[in-house]
Amino acid sequence: MSFSENPNKDNATEPIEVIEIDPQPVSYPDNSSTAHQEITKTANQIQTWYDGLPMIAKLGVTVGVIFLVFSLLTTVLKLVATILSVFILGAIVLLLFRYIISSQS
Repeated sequence: MSFSENPNKDNATEPIEVIEIDPQPVSYPDNSSTAHQEITKTANQIQTWYDGLPMIAKLGVTVGVIFLVFSLLTTVLKLVATILSVFILGAIVLLLFRYIISSQS
């Protein structure tokens, strides 16, 4: 950066800042491909580990994963049902409150 006097002002004593612009565009690393590579690497490691298990262990792991997935699915569905119930209850309370207020007026 360099400074120069402002020629447009009379008795200019304050320097103005001249900014030099780099014409090269800034490139950022592609985080999505890096994340995709990490996921693929992890999936390959899990597949290699699973393939190395004996048949009875594969059955046990599969059953355990199925129970885990259904447990998580049940939890998510219960959460959604709870949120919907709260919204419906809130709407009913709001309607009753407005009915009571309008009937008293």
